[in-house]
Amino acid sequence: MSKPSGFIGRIAERARTSGPGWLLSAYTLGSGTAVTSILAGNQYGYKLLWVNPLAMLIGVTVLSGAAYSALSSEKSPFERFKKELTPLLAYAWGIGSLLASVIWHFPQYAMVYAISRELVGFEVSTASRALVAGIVLICSIFLTWQYRRGTGLLVYESVLKLLVWTTVVCLLVLMIRLPIDWKAVGQGVVGFYVPRSQEGRLFVYGLLGAAVGINMTFLYPYSVRSKGWKSEDVHLALKDLALGMFFPFVIATGALTIASAATLYGTEIDRGKVAQLAHVFTPVFGSKVGPLLFLLGLLAMPLSTITLHMLTSGFIVSEMTGKEQYGLVWRFGTLIPAVGALGVAYPLPVWLPVVTSAACLTLLPIAYIGFVALFTKDISKPQAAPFPGGRLALVPMCGAIAVMIVAAANYVWSKISG
Repeated sequence: MSKPSGFIGRIAERARTSGPGWLLSAYTLGSGTAVTSILAGNQYGYKLLWVNPLAMLIGVTVLSGAAYSALSSEKSPFERFKKELTPLLAYAWGIGSLLASVIWHFPQYAMVYAISRELVGFEVSTASRALVAGIVLICSIFLTWQYRRGTGLLVYESVLKLLVWTTVVCLLVLMIRLPIDWKAVGQGVVGFYVPRSQEGRLFVYGLLGAAVGINMTFLYPYSVRSKGWKSEDVHLALKDLALGMFFPFVIATGALTIASAATLYGTEIDRGKVAQLAHVFTPVFGSKVGPLLFLLGLLAMPLSTITLHMLTSGFIVSEMTGKEQYGLVWRFGTLIPAVGALGVAYPLPVWLPVVTSAACLTLLPIAYIGFVALFTKDISKPQAAPFPGGRLALVPMCGAIAVMIVAAANYVWSKISG
C-alpha cells in the first residue's frame, strides 16, 4: 500500500486507516466497564488496577491474530470458522456473540434511562420510559445503518472517536487535579491482588469479561476488512489496536478506578442508584458541574455501545444465514438487540453490569480458541505474510487463552458451589 507524501497527506492517511480499534474502544467503554471500574475503586481502592490492563492486553494479543487471519483470506471469518475448523465452533461463536449482544443491551438502556432522569429531572412513568427508549432506539437505528463503505463509515467512526476522546480527556483532567496516592497506584498495577471473598472475585471476573466481549470479537474482523487492508498491511491493524483500543481503554478505566479510589473508597454506595457514582467528579469540578460532566460522559458510553451491539448483530445474522451484508437481512439482524429497550422498565441496580460482564466471560474462550487455530494455519503457510514474532506469537496467544479459560472455569465453579 503506497504512502501519501506531505503533512496533509499523512494526516489524511492516518484518518483513513484508523477506525477498527476506536470502534472497539467505544464498544468496551460501556456500562459494564464504567460501573465495574468505579465500584472496584470504591470497594478495593487501588488494589485491582492490574485487572483492566491485563484483560485488554489479553484481548489485543488474540485480536492481533484475528486481524492477521481476517486479512489473510478472501473468505469471511465466519465462513472460515465453519469450513476450516468446525461448524459447531462457528455457530457457537455466532450464537454466543448474538446472545451476549442481547444480554448486554438491557443494562445499557437501563443506564441511559437512569442517567437521563438525573440530567432532566423527569418523574418515573410509563410515558417517560417509552419516550427515552423510543428516542434512543430511533437514533441508534439511524446511526447504525450509516455503517457502510464511504461517507457513512467515516461519520460513524468519527462520532465514536469523539465520544471516546471526550470521556478520556475529562478523566485525565480529573486525575491531574485529585490528591492521588501514586505509590499505592503503582502497587495496584503490579500487585495482582485477588480478593478472597466471592463478591470480590466477581469484580475480577466482571472486569475481565467487560474488557473484550465475545460479540466484539465477531465485529472486529469485519471492521478490519472494511478498511480495504490486505495481508501485507497487518502492521496497520496492530498499530490501530494499540493506539485506538489498548491505550484509550487503559487510560479511561484506570482513571475511573483511581478517581473512585481517591474519592469514594470506603464510602457506602446504594447499589440501586447510578447517580451516586457522579460524586467522583465533585471534588474537582464542583457539586453542580462535576456530576453533570460525569453523567454526560457516562451517558456517552451506553449510547455508543447500543449502536455497536446492533451493528454486530446485523453481521452475525447475515453470516449465519448466508445473506449479503448491509441488505434486508442485515438490517433485520441489527434490530434483534432492540428488545433490550425494555431495560428502561426496570430500575438499574449498580451491581447489574458487573454480574452481566462476569457471566458473559464464560463465552469468550470460544472465539479465542477459533482465532488462534486460524492464526496457526495462516502463519504456517509457505507464502505467509510477515507477523511480528512469527510462529512465536502463538506463545502469548495460547497463554491468553489459558488465562481466560481458567477465569471462566473459576467463575462457573463459584456459581455451582453456591
